[in-house]
Amino acid sequence: MIIDWVWTIGAIFYLGWTLGHYVTLRDFSAGTEWVLIAMLPTFSCDTTAYFVGKNLGKHKLVPKISPKKTWEGAIGGFCAAVGVALLFSYIFRSNTPEFTLNNINAVMLGCAIGVIAQLGDLLGSKIKRISGVKDSGHLLPGHGGIIDRIGSMLFTGLIVYYYGFLTNTLTLT
Repeated sequence: MIIDWVWTIGAIFYLGWTLGHYVTLRDFSAGTEWVLIAMLPTFSCDTTAYFVGKNLGKHKLVPKISPKKTWEGAIGGFCAAVGVALLFSYIFRSNTPEFTLNNINAVMLGCAIGVIAQLGDLLGSKIKRISGVKDSGHLLPGHGGIIDRIGSMLFTGLIVYYYGFLTNTLTLT
């Protein structure tokens, strides 16, 4: 019985607190751009890691947690996150004066997203393994379900939020 409460509280914290940072990001100047700078590199990291790993992957990353993930995919995903963060920070700066993430900070943030997104994905896979669940739903067939799609997003919003504060690039409206 107590373990059920621990799982419930853990799920509330895991989902609510981490995803809540996306809501909070939206309240800042250029809030939409900040949310997108968290999401777009994360999506590109996931997608690129999948395709690079599937086509070029030979070395398993963490086979006990996620047997299909490879180092080659992880490196590809990391590079995609950095590139997309840099590209979109440039686009957002060009179109939204309130968005002040410079190129150096965009690369640093892309690096953080490239690592954190993949760790979040692995954490989601670990939770599924502990729970004895292979797929967390049929909404996205072939992708392990919704947990695999949002697992990487959970902590990237949090990272972008705190990185913005540490670098003084987030400003209130």
